[in-house]
Amino acid sequence: MTSSEITIEPATAEDHPRLRVIQRDVLAEPTPDLLAAAVDGTAAASPSTGTRNATDADIVDGAGLALVAQVDRPARSDDPVGYVLVLTAGDVAYVPELAVASAWQRQGVGTELIEGACERATADGATEIRLTVRAADGGARAFYRERGFELLEELPDHYEAGAGTGLLLGRPL
Repeated sequence: MTSSEITIEPATAEDHPRLRVIQRDVLAEPTPDLLAAAVDGTAAASPSTGTRNATDADIVDGAGLALVAQVDRPARSDDPVGYVLVLTAGDVAYVPELAVASAWQRQGVGTELIEGACERATADGATEIRLTVRAADGGARAFYRERGFELLEELPDHYEAGAGTGLLLGRPL
């Protein structure tokens, strides 16, 4: 698939149900509240404190963004096939989630989403973009390495489920 057949644009509230399905289907530890905050502009209160966490507040205050990918072939569907969440604080942007529907993986959608995130982060003043992957996920590590990301730090016990070690990756913008 060529990049001209993939459209990257800001997510809307109407995208949320489809993005939630993608999130549940492909992410080992999805964050539904973060997705809702990025797409709908709402932040859920913490069950224990009744307050929003800083990440959600940052999104609502305009430092975060959800981008969606739509495919233009055979005929454009309004259903997103993937999304990326981007948080920008100062000169560093962070991608807490990037997800592509299983049927659309390995067709350039993830590449277009990460490049869209980099463009948006640059426009927001970031000079570096970071993300975290599971150390055990060789496919994700290779995907990001091929797109210029390098290991910044190993994060033991970063993930709750399964293989807990995370790798913080970064790339200059």
